[in-house]
Amino acid sequence: MSSKLEQPADLVFRKLSEGDAFRNRAELYAFNFRYELHIGADNHTHHIDDNYLNEIVSWSKGTFPNCHIQQGKGLFRGTLEDSVHLTVFSGDEFDTNWLQSKVRILKRKLDQEGILVTKSSSQTMEI
Repeated sequence: MSSKLEQPADLVFRKLSEGDAFRNRAELYAFNFRYELHIGADNHTHHIDDNYLNEIVSWSKGTFPNCHIQQGKGLFRGTLEDSVHLTVFSGDEFDTNWLQSKVRILKRKLDQEGILVTKSSSQTMEI
């Protein structure tokens, strides 16, 4: 398996289970990388309505079919606003150019000044 993912179709987690694990229905997946996207609200209203959230969800389905989306509140330049926190776990590292191009598409769709993306490396497991 390549160390860098080239496209969303490659978002397949490495299965680490073997033999008896299948018999017992216990499957173990390794998630070596965690990506988090911090997305602010509409610049004018500082709120996230259904249309805005649907844009994020639609983009996410096409880019990261396995992700976690949370709505919350955040401060941007001292103003309290709605926000969305999107978390993606991956067994492999995403290609930086691919990730930047995908996030820029969402940034333009939402008319955002920027979307904060963080990457961390860990040995997270789902059992």
